[in-house]
Amino acid sequence: MEIDRLSRYERDVKKMVKKRKLTQKEIDDTEILFLKDKYIKSLRYHPITCKKDKQRHSLTIPNTQYRILFSAKLFETQRFKIGIKNSKTESKRV
Repeated sequence: MEIDRLSRYERDVKKMVKKRKLTQKEIDDTEILFLKDKYIKSLRYHPITCKKDKQRHSLTIPNTQYRILFSAKLFETQRFKIGIKNSKTESKRV
């Protein structure tokens, strides 16, 4: 499995770390947990209904209000394009 980090995702992570809303360790740990086993209960992995992207999924960063949104695009290897959102301030529609 491979993760393609979009430039927007990298920028959002950098801003959240700078504003001390999240730590880089929390984000990295979540990605590592996901790569090991995406069905760990604390990640709350689930698909999202989206008109534009039928492969949209969500992960919760454990013990925070933030989640990682990503698209699972299947090629020869499984790849994920990811983004990060605040689950309390963002609307449920993506």
